[in-house]
Amino acid sequence: MDQIRIEYVSGAAPLRELAKKYGVPYNTIAQRSAKDGWAAERRKHRESIRTEVLKRAQSEAVSAMVQAMQGAHLAMGYVIQSVQDDPSMFRRYVSMRTEKSGFDATTEMVEDIFGRVDMGQFNSMMDGLKKGMEIFRLVGRVSTAAEEASQQIQKERLQLERDKFEADKEKDQAMEITVHMDEIPEEYNV
Repeated sequence: MDQIRIEYVSGAAPLRELAKKYGVPYNTIAQRSAKDGWAAERRKHRESIRTEVLKRAQSEAVSAMVQAMQGAHLAMGYVIQSVQDDPSMFRRYVSMRTEKSGFDATTEMVEDIFGRVDMGQFNSMMDGLKKGMEIFRLVGRVSTAAEEASQQIQKERLQLERDKFEADKEKDQAMEITVHMDEIPEEYNV
């Protein structure tokens, strides 16, 4: 009977199937199951498995976020270090120049420094910062300003609904019903 209980609690097979498998009358197993609380044990076991799966999934999600955050911060660190080493970095552009002379052409990569900022490098750094902030917000469960505004609106709506409910309740309690009868029927005269 212990083997049947273990298989029932930890598996997906119904009692009838287990009764057939082990050659035991269904009523015997059903009575024993009810007496010993196998169904509750089964629910508890399934819930513990669900909880463990959720913990693992959350752990994997957090690990992935942390790895993404580390990558973003490494990229930002690289860009910031480059700027410290070479302040003209955001003004440096790499271009290809081709010089032709007759049938020959030579192409070379040339770095030019202009007065304008190279927005590509700057945007790369900003993307890293944004990604880091998004990951921080998700891991830390920090709301954005838009989410906070939405939550505030929802709170206000809920309060308005509560106030309306209370007002309607008071109105119902204050309502008085009066019945006027011009004449009293004979059966009510005492």
